[in-house]
Parts: sequence; C-alpha cells; structure tokens
Amino acid sequence: IREHKTSVKIEIDNNLSLGWKVDDIIMATNFPFEYRGVKSILVSDDNYCADISPCAPIINVIVELFDRKLIEKNELYWYHDTDLYQLYKIRESELNLGQADIVLVEWENGAKISASSFFFKSSAKDIFGWIKEIMYKYRVDEEVAMMELLKNNPIAGSKNVNKRVKKINITYDFEMGYLN
Repeated sequence: IREHKTSVKIEIDNNLSLGWKVDDIIMATNFPFEYRGVKSILVSDDNYCADISPCAPIINVIVELFDRKLIEKNELYWYHDTDLYQLYKIRESELNLGQADIVLVEWENGAKISASSFFFKSSAKDIFGWIKEIMYKYRVDEEVAMMELLKNNPIAGSKNVNKRVKKINITYDFEMGYLN
C-alpha cells in the first residue's frame, strides 16, 4: 500500500535525523525492504494471524526475534508502529526502568494499554510468550492480552508479572490517531 511505503520511509528519515544509527533500527517484514541503508529482517509469513487481529503479528514477530536470538542482553528495545513519530531523543534514564523488563504505555484513564509503543529488554522474553499464549487462547488482540496478563495473571508462572512491568504515560505513544 502506497501510504505504508511512505510512512516507513518517513519513520526511517525521522529516526536517522534524531541520531539513530542504521544498525540500531530493526525492521522486521515478510518481504525484502531497504531504504537509506536500513534492511528488513525477513520473518515468517506464519506470524500473520488475521483471524485473531491484524495487529497480532507485532507480538508474534517479537517472539520470533527472541527465538532467533536477535534480541540481545543488556540492550533496550523500543517497538513502535510506523505511524508513531519520535519528536526528540529519548534517553534510557528518562524512562527510569529500575528492575522493569518491559515498559508499557498506559492511556490516561488506565483502562487500556497501548501496543503501539513499548520498551523492553531481553529479560521480557517470557512476558511476550505469555501475551502470545493469551492472544491465541482467548482469540483477542495484543492490547487485550496485555491487559488480561496484568489484571488476572491467567498463565502459570505469571503471578508476579506486574513487578516486572512499568507503565508510562501516553506521550510515548504520539501518533496521528490521537490528535483531536
């Protein structure tokens, strides 16, 4: 789709203008893509699962990246949709992760977690596995699965997951859909 091709290029241009290194940008696609030195990592078509949600591949691809050992220890990763634009450099210190393995964006009223933008470390591998398990078990999208995990801990071993999650405000999920 033409809009998506343009959006991806704008995203890469934006990241590079903020000082990102080409090697620090991970773009995972099920087709070859390259722009300004950023090459996509090819992932399986099996990640797409429209019967659950068109957004479910987000979690599936991250799980695949973990399985392929492409998520490295001692690194902080930021997943965000291509229609979400960074306005200034984000420093790890401003996130104040503490012992958190994953940082999720929470809407103002606390009623929803956004899967459009989140930060994570390699130690969050099991959390992504649990989210995926909930998505498939209950046939829900990734945001509903995240909320279910945090509120009800329905997966064995996930009892203390809230101690490993930090929530941040919606300003870390600045995208066109939120502009009134």
